[in-house]
Amino acid sequence: MGALLVTTTASACAGFEHKETLLSPTAPSLPSGPSGSGTLTGIWSSIVPQNLSASSCSTFQWAITSQTSSSLAGQFYAICAAVILVSGNASGQLDAAGTEVALQLSGTATVQGVISCPFSLRGTGYITGNESIRIPFSGDTCLGPVQGEETLHRPAPNEPTPPPPAPPAPEPPAASPAPSANPNHVQPGPLTFEQAEQVVYATGREFPTLTAAPPTESEGISRAEELLLRTIWHLKQYGFDAGRQRNPSGAISNDKLTIFISGGWHAFDVFFDLGRPGVEMKVIFLEVFPAGPLAYPGIPD
Repeated sequence: MGALLVTTTASACAGFEHKETLLSPTAPSLPSGPSGSGTLTGIWSSIVPQNLSASSCSTFQWAITSQTSSSLAGQFYAICAAVILVSGNASGQLDAAGTEVALQLSGTATVQGVISCPFSLRGTGYITGNESIRIPFSGDTCLGPVQGEETLHRPAPNEPTPPPPAPPAPEPPAASPAPSANPNHVQPGPLTFEQAEQVVYATGREFPTLTAAPPTESEGISRAEELLLRTIWHLKQYGFDAGRQRNPSGAISNDKLTIFISGGWHAFDVFFDLGRPGVEMKVIFLEVFPAGPLAYPGIPD
């Protein structure tokens, strides 16, 4: 930090010299924070020396409370010659780049709370990265001319406490073994009569409990309807458009289904010995006429 030289009259110097101890004045309270917005608003201060000198100024503070695109303004104070408190207002014009400010400082200089007189200072502030302002200056007080240079800094804002580290990611669960291929699911192929027949027979093999001999006729009919709907679902899974069969009488059949093959709908009788107590139901694939397709989703596995 540069020193601020204070030239006083001989009588003033004599008044200081007869004191054995120089008492530092109490600095005034400046605003704790800016009242406006801007990249330079806030409290700027110079480094406080360990020992105050009787021939220099220190403890500069400038509270910039207002900033526009072309100006700065706020309150400031400094302690000079260990016993002179200067305080007042500081304002200046910013250049277009925002790196220099032409300053005017004016206020009151007070010596030990007894002698009070006006003062004015002029200077240019050189702004570096919004973190420091170097101010060479000169001016006049009732105690004589002053000049010097000070560099003001703005404390960096407290960095937020970093969040706690994220807990380690849990190990991924072991991959489930791939399900074994169902031998009763027909592998993809062309949408032909032959492939449709394979799907119908394979579905019957997949659900042997539905073709087993029923104890009653109603149980046999119920099993046949379930197997019919499961067969429709398997046909759809394979890629066919399939549904139930509406007979010419209007009744919906429990042993016939319809499949769209080669550009048209076809009806097939798929069960034999349906609903006979004590007799196993057989799966067949016999085309019947006419086809009466009825959309139906089927029953999935």
